[in-house]
Order: sequence, then C-alpha cells, then structure tokens
Amino acid sequence: MKKILIGFLIATALLLVASFGLEAYFEKRISEAINTNPDRAYDILFEDISISLFRRKASLKRIRLVSLKDSEAIKVSGSLQSIELSGVDFLDLIFNRRLSIYRLELVDPGFKLTRKDIQGRPEDNSKALQDVFKDIISRGLIQNFELVNGTAEFFVEQDSLIRFAQFTDLNISANGIVSDSVIVQNPVPFQLESIQMSLKNLNVITDVNQKFKLGELRFDSKTESILIKDISLEYDNWEETANSLVYQQDVIELTIQTLSLTYLNAKNNISGDWQIAAGLAEFRGLSLDDYRDKNKPRPEEPEKPLFEGLVEKIPFPIELDTIRILDSKLVYREFLPGKSTPGILSFENLSAEILNVISTDSLQGDSEMKITANALFHGVAEIDLGIQVPYGKNSFSLQAGIKKFELSEINKVLEQMANVRVETGELLSLQLQMEASRYTSSNQLNFQYENLKLKILDEGKSVNKLKSSLANIFTSKNNLASDPNYKTATYRSKRNIYRGPLNLVWLSTKDGLIQIVPGEVAQLFLDK
Repeated sequence: MKKILIGFLIATALLLVASFGLEAYFEKRISEAINTNPDRAYDILFEDISISLFRRKASLKRIRLVSLKDSEAIKVSGSLQSIELSGVDFLDLIFNRRLSIYRLELVDPGFKLTRKDIQGRPEDNSKALQDVFKDIISRGLIQNFELVNGTAEFFVEQDSLIRFAQFTDLNISANGIVSDSVIVQNPVPFQLESIQMSLKNLNVITDVNQKFKLGELRFDSKTESILIKDISLEYDNWEETANSLVYQQDVIELTIQTLSLTYLNAKNNISGDWQIAAGLAEFRGLSLDDYRDKNKPRPEEPEKPLFEGLVEKIPFPIELDTIRILDSKLVYREFLPGKSTPGILSFENLSAEILNVISTDSLQGDSEMKITANALFHGVAEIDLGIQVPYGKNSFSLQAGIKKFELSEINKVLEQMANVRVETGELLSLQLQMEASRYTSSNQLNFQYENLKLKILDEGKSVNKLKSSLANIFTSKNNLASDPNYKTATYRSKRNIYRGPLNLVWLSTKDGLIQIVPGEVAQLFLDK
C-alpha cells in the first residue's frame, strides 16, 4: 500500500512538472503566433501571459496595440486590460502552429485614432476601427468575438493633436465567425451568424462651435434593428454663429429623442462606406430649428433641387420602404430686412410618413415617393399635406389644406413678418392643389373666410389709420362658397430656381391669395 501511495505521488508530481513545462511551451507558442502574420497592420505587445491547460484558456495582460503602417491616413493605437482566449485548441497549436480559439475577448480596450486630414470622410473613422478588428481576428481561426467596455478617442494631427470625437461603452458580441470570409458591411468584417453592438456618449466636433452628440446606439442582427437615442446637432451659441456669417445661410439645430431602423436589409453597411436599407425608419421627438438673417446678402448659389433632387443629394445610398416621423416640431426664425428681431414660424405636433425613399437612380425605376404630413401651425391651425414625387421627372404633385381657425390667433406672426394685425376674421378652409415642375407650377386654390377686418401697422408697430381704413374698404369681408360672388383661383406660378421646393409651395399659395383678395390690399397683406 505504501508503494502504491509513493507511486501515485511521484506520478502526480511528474504530471505537475509536465503541466508547468507544457504551459511554458504554449506561452511561447502563443506569443510567437500572435505576431507572425507578415501582412498584419498591428503588433499586439503584452507584459504577461498565463495558460490553463485543463480549462483550455489563455490570458494576455496589460496590452498595447502598435501600428506598423505610419503612412496610413488614419493610425490606430490602443491599450487593453486583457485579451482572454477560451476554448483554445492546443493540439492545433502544436501540429499546425495555428491559433484555433472558440472565443476571443477584448477587455476594457481604449483606442486612439489619429488622422492626418480632418477633411476626410467621417465614415473612414469607423472603417479604421473595423480594420483593427479584422486584423486581430485574422490571426487565427476564431469562432466568436467579444469586446467589453471599450472606449475610443479621435484626433487630428496638426501643430498638435486635437481631439474632435470620442465615445464610451463600446460592446460587441459576434458569433459564428467565418474568419476567411470577409464581409465588409459588418462592424466585425466577416461572415457571421449574429452580431450585437452598442456604444454610448458619442461626441463629435463638426465645426468650430458645433457638436454632434449621440446618447446610445444599439445594433442587433437577430432582430434586424438599430436603435439610436438622444441625437443632437447643436451650436455652442447659434446666434453668434449666425451673426458671424458674411452671407445668408441657414443655421440649423436638430435634436431627436429616438431613431429606430427595423427590417434591415443584408446590404446595410454601418461601417466604412455607409449604406442604409430598411423596411422602416422611425423618428420620434424630432425638433428642428432653422434660422436665417435676410439682412445679409445672398451668396451666388447653384440651382436648388426639388424633392427628388434632395433625396439624391443624401451623401450615402438609402433605400427605405417607410420613414415615419412622430411627436415632432419644426421652427423657422427669420430676420427680415431692416428687422432687429426675428419672425417665428412654428409647426408643432408634427407627424409624417414618407414611402419609397430611394436615393440611387438605378433602383428608382418608374416608381414614386409619397409624403403625407399633419401639423399645427403655431398650435392653432391644423395643416394637412400630401405630396407625390415621381422618380426621374423632376416634378411633384401637392395637395395641402388648412382647417378652420381664428386668424387673430396668429397675429404675432403677421405683425412681425407682414406688419398686419387681424382685428376679426375666421379662416374656414384653404385648399391648394399644385402640379410643379422645374420652372413653374400649375395651381388651384380654394380659400374661404369670413368677418375679415385688418389693421395695417407702421414699422414702429403703431396702427396706420389711413392704410387700415383703405385695407378694410377694399378687402372682401367674406369669401364663402355659399355666396354668388365666391372666388377661387386657377393660375400658374413661376419658380425661383435658387430656392427649394417649399419656397415654391409658399409662392404658389401667395399668388392664389392675391387673386382671391383684391390685388392692392393683398399686396399690402402678402408681399412679405
């Protein structure tokens, strides 16, 4: 019995010695295998490695990622707390000198991206990170990839390094990787069974005092969806920015509570060359503020496109069955010539649906884009809108309507932008139909109102009694469909090709109102 015990102890000791020897052997082999690919773009340098043969695991500690290609337009470096390898095939490492791993996990990585030219494409930044993941996974046969709690900072190299973007809480889980099959549209650029990705607190300096922010992004290939929360594009001080402009220019701020993309198509690419194809894009809580100072001269501008051209100007391909906008608001602020305070137009409770949005000519065919929208103008006037945009024809059809409301409720707008105050008057309905082309629109307007009485204001906002008396003498007090002298307007409007399609909608509406209301008075009321 004593001999058996001694033999067991000796065998155990020999196994332990052999185990330690094998672990040392595999530590060396893994260290060599990690940086042997001659085509690699990065070296993975680490201070410590530990092996567990029985658990088939290896762990690299205190790691630096060092770029080997200094000539690249974007250089990536980084540090990691650890790289965890699980399900390691040690026999494959012995006989084929190859890393075969069930799961590769990057723990607490911090990436630093430095680009030589700030004018490069924004999507090149995500492409650079994508190439890092490709480079790491290409070092072996890796079935699954995890990245936990990553961060990234983006710099431009000028006289000194200037940080222009950053994000936190990057997490990636990619399963079923085929590491010899590159699929460039995936954030981890290989053929995959599934991938989930999320990040938080994205901040990008897009201009001297303008920032783009994103609270959270989540992507899940299993549910074919992307969810983005708390999006904003804002200035540190938009009034100072507008005042600093030499020429008229729209200064726009934007916030979105949530943007979701569902029923994603396989052709999507959210890394590298961006492309979005989905069944539904839903914007909730969108708020857009647009400011323009017409005291400044207009620059020489190219011809503005109509609705189809606006879609085609989107800087990356999109193919969306439906865009839905809910619980949203648009505000336009405009300084008119000689005015020191802006007039404000607001459209609240905005909801809209846009069908068949395609930016690529070859995919448009003979189809059309359809837009329906509903909003409250200054909280009192309900507006309905329908637009049909046939692709390839540079035209659109429009039907717009305003429902019943008291005109005096928008006096603040009329006083600021037209020096007119409504004393009494009720808009019963307004219906506009347009057939618009590149240079003109053919229109029909029905406009019913009653009990209209106006006051014309001087620049100092005091009532001009003479102009007010003349206005009320020559203005039709009522225009009702039940009256024998009821007026409608059928007419053509000339488009200003240096303005967008909404400007043509306003001009067409204005031209019709001038025909229904007597010309001299209508000019006082509408010339601005």
